[in-house]
Amino acid sequence: MILPGWPRLVLPTTKYNSIPHMTTEQVTLCGRIKRLGYSRGNQVQLYGERFDLISDPFCVGDNSVLVDALEQRSGRTRRVRIPLNIVRAAGEQDRAA
Repeated sequence: MILPGWPRLVLPTTKYNSIPHMTTEQVTLCGRIKRLGYSRGNQVQLYGERFDLISDPFCVGDNSVLVDALEQRSGRTRRVRIPLNIVRAAGEQDRAA
């Protein structure tokens, strides 16, 4: 979803075209996960598959972080969970700072 304004504002959307409600802590966690390379436009390998990420990460619970992705092999859109060890590593950055 693109909002009018300068600079151009782009809001993250999910495959259901809604923006999940996240707490401040969850937004911070997702920002750290994005800096680890799990952001829109990047390519990652998860669970033995290669994906093109088509959304930024978003939280659906305390430790459940998802991202919408396009599976390279089949071209199918999937909602993929970011591995828990990545989520924990990003959360620990918060405590270490």
